[in-house]
Amino acid sequence: MLTQLVTGLVRRGHACGVASLAAGGKHLAPLRAAGASVIDLGMRSGRPSLRALLRLRQDASTFRPDLLVGWMYHGNLAASLIQRRMGHRPAMVWNIRQSLYRLQDEKRGSAFVIRCLAHASNRRPQRILYNSALSARQHEALGFDADKTDLVPNGFDTELFRPDPEARHLLLRELKLPQEVVLIGRIGRNAAMKDHPTALAACAGICRNHPEVHVLFAGTGMTDDDPVFRDFLSRQTGIAGQIHFLSERQDLPQLTAALDIVLSSSAFGEGFPNVVGEAMACGVPVVATDVGDTAQVLGQAGRIVPPRDPRRLAAALEEMLSLTTDQRQSLGSVGRQRIVAEFSLESVVPRYEERFIQAMVLAPVS
Repeated sequence: MLTQLVTGLVRRGHACGVASLAAGGKHLAPLRAAGASVIDLGMRSGRPSLRALLRLRQDASTFRPDLLVGWMYHGNLAASLIQRRMGHRPAMVWNIRQSLYRLQDEKRGSAFVIRCLAHASNRRPQRILYNSALSARQHEALGFDADKTDLVPNGFDTELFRPDPEARHLLLRELKLPQEVVLIGRIGRNAAMKDHPTALAACAGICRNHPEVHVLFAGTGMTDDDPVFRDFLSRQTGIAGQIHFLSERQDLPQLTAALDIVLSSSAFGEGFPNVVGEAMACGVPVVATDVGDTAQVLGQAGRIVPPRDPRRLAAALEEMLSLTTDQRQSLGSVGRQRIVAEFSLESVVPRYEERFIQAMVLAPVS
């Protein structure tokens, strides 16, 4: 979302610089191609670096931004730390990108950062932007300044993520599967918040009942070399060939469009799951857990179940499989129409731009 936002802002005539606290990975090249100035501070996870922060302050002072934008918790904290020591005092906006059901679900370092941000929220930013109404309420309950709350949902490139019948044929050819199979996809990195064990437990029963079903897991770390996944496969009888681990993919629009059903099994942390909006944009029906604003975004384009409940998740998948292909495609069409109407990049980027300008107007003169 950040890459898409920066690309949109540059196209609208703004000069943008992006500092990646950790190694920037696959997003650095698209950001630079979009015309943004990008620095990669290369911090290691869980190991803050004073040298990196000093470099960030120096580069930010050279760039002399009118606005500092923090993106996610650690980015918000870094923006706050360097703002205090810059030669000028730019306006600042924080972006919070996840829900917060319990601090105990967060890593210890992240929980500390969240508490620091709550304490500083009434002084530091001019605006706190959330991509989820539930997330805003949760953070306000923890002490984040409610007077600065604003909501801007995720936006989606509906030309990039779109229905693509040819994508299915290409994926089936890649996987050496026949045309009559049904493809269920869980796209998301290997992380606790994504709750892949619940997805695996639900899909195991589905595969036993439906030999035509194949389930794809794609994302960083999603390989059968992972001990948890390897153990799962070793305990399955007769269905291991229906479960596919595809690791990280560079063709997510095509992969998503190739699926018959998209599954989102997250247990916590999601504010506005991109995978849900991307599936809807591709015209693919969704079965998702009720975290963040997922239910509000999905509307009538799929099924919602409680998190951490494999039986309910499997039942929702069974219901989706009981529909005809035309009925599933009709659900998918409803989803695409909703994304195009309410969550396209063309409508979301100007909303960010408006909030950023408001923040600069509200900032005290340094």
